[in-house]
Amino acid sequence: MPPVECSAKKVLAEANQKLEKLLASATAELNNPDCSEPANSQPFNQDAQKLKRVQQTYLLGLAHLGLDHHDEAQRAFQEVIALDPYHPLNQ
Repeated sequence: MPPVECSAKKVLAEANQKLEKLLASATAELNNPDCSEPANSQPFNQDAQKLKRVQQTYLLGLAHLGLDHHDEAQRAFQEVIALDPYHPLNQ
C-alpha cells in the first residue's frame, strides 16, 4: 500500500474516532438533566435547557453527518429546526 493511501486511512480513522467521541458526548449531555440551577430560577432555567438541547442536538446531527449516518443527521437537524425555527439551519 502506498504511503499516501496509508496516511489517508489513518486520518480517516482518527476523524471517525473524534466524531464518535462527539456523538457520545452530545448524547450524554442530552441525557443529563442540569440540576445545578436553584428552583426559583425555573423560567430562566427552561430557556437555558432549551438552548442546551438545541446546541447538543445540532452537534449530534453534525457527528452523524460526518459518520455518514444521513437519516440520523436529518432527524437531529429537523429537531433543531422544530426547537428553534430561527436557527441558521432553517435558512
